Amino acid sequence: MKHRLITVGMICLSVVSMGMNAHAKSTPALSAQEKLIVGTWFCQSDYKAPEFHFNWYGWVEYFADKTYTTHQVGREAYYRGITGIVRYSDTGTWSADRDRYTYMATEVTKLDYSPILSIIPYWLESTESTGERYTMRIETLDKDAFISVDDETTLSHRVVCRRI
Repeated sequence: MKHRLITVGMICLSVVSMGMNAHAKSTPALSAQEKLIVGTWFCQSDYKAPEFHFNWYGWVEYFADKTYTTHQVGREAYYRGITGIVRYSDTGTWSADRDRYTYMATEVTKLDYSPILSIIPYWLESTESTGERYTMRIETLDKDAFISVDDETTLSHRVVCRRI
């Protein structure tokens, strides 16, 4: 009986060990910078361009396997007085290297918006887009703040996040 308990115990330890090894192999190694990003953040962005203005808030959860989930709500205003509210959620992948942060939406999980926004040419297609990689400059990253800037837009676009 004692031998059987030891054997069963060894089998259980082996299975747990294999499971832990499989998980360790599937989780990518994180740099110290990426470890700072992992967690839940409350973010805000306000962008004004000549043709449109948007202001959004939301939270983003970054996981150690370099995936993320986000839930956002915002107000978009376009020339000629077209204004609407958008609720948006997506999942995707992310990475960081030196002063650059890259993300790519892989699935839009929720999109709810004011119907008037659909009259803007290409609005829905651009809002639902997945598979496009975006890179932003990391302005600040510490245990409490994550601020990134998109320098590729006509006017710089800042996203200010605080850890929650």
